[in-house]
Amino acid sequence: MYLALLSVTPFTTWPVWTIILVGTFWACEQYDTTDGLKAGLDDAQLKHSRAALRFYAKQGIRPDDQAEDKEK
Repeated sequence: MYLALLSVTPFTTWPVWTIILVGTFWACEQYDTTDGLKAGLDDAQLKHSRAALRFYAKQGIRPDDQAEDKEK
């Protein structure tokens, strides 16, 4: 698609398209990295994480009760 765009646009706009392409790749990489770091914060991950459940039990928090409250 990038090559098709370059073939139909004037040569003077190619640097702009290159910056947009590089910026898009950078944003995707940052999103994937951030998403990977926060994977442990997803509700499904917390619900099934044994370590998180032990921590919650020590703190007196019951995630199952909170999930039921959200459904009501």
